[in-house]
Amino acid sequence: LLQCELYRGEELVVAHDALNDVVVTNSSLARMVEFDLRVDESHMCGYKADGVIISTPTGSTAYSLSAGGPIIYPTVEC
Repeated sequence: LLQCELYRGEELVVAHDALNDVVVTNSSLARMVEFDLRVDESHMCGYKADGVIISTPTGSTAYSLSAGGPIIYPTVEC
């Protein structure tokens, strides 16, 4: 389960829980957005992109299969 909070500056814009994935995009077509990704208050990375998808293991398996990719056994260290 994911908990997603979207902030603009210091202001909380929206908060949701998700089972498979969270997708954040700009509503304008072909517009870049700057993302600052944090996990449990720790800065992980920053992106400049037209969107970002954060996926749980359940969601990532579905994305991999839809793209023709493999399923990795859960105990494989990769």
